Amino acid sequence: MIDASYEIGQILLGRLPKGSDLLSGLTDVVKKKAIRSGIIWAIGALESVRLAYYEQDEKRYSELKIEKGVEILSLIGNISEKEGVPFIHAHITVGDKENVWGGHLIYGSKVFAVEYHIIELKGRILSRTFDPETGLFLWQRKTLQG
Repeated sequence: MIDASYEIGQILLGRLPKGSDLLSGLTDVVKKKAIRSGIIWAIGALESVRLAYYEQDEKRYSELKIEKGVEILSLIGNISEKEGVPFIHAHITVGDKENVWGGHLIYGSKVFAVEYHIIELKGRILSRTFDPETGLFLWQRKTLQG
């Protein structure tokens, strides 16, 4: 079981450029600000979206591409480390006037207008390592160096 307490570090609010990749843009902000643990939210709209759903029985992701404009109804996630670099694990729900889709945010979603909120957490770094029972990269405790 992972159980850790944190203090709040930086609180970032910002906007990503139209036409940029959503996950790449958020990852760039996190890397530039040297955030290693945190919470992330975003609102806005996308010109197109790519998301994935984890097939638990098969232990693999299935991807979905939506090639039209959609609203971000919810985007929430966390920031930890995977293989020594900051990693954003976010879930996204998007919709239009007729449908709603949701899943894991993956690279390839094109920004129309996105505003983000990031809260840096100071304390132990949570590091993702492969868990053979689930087939996922899950949190393991790692002591903060320095």
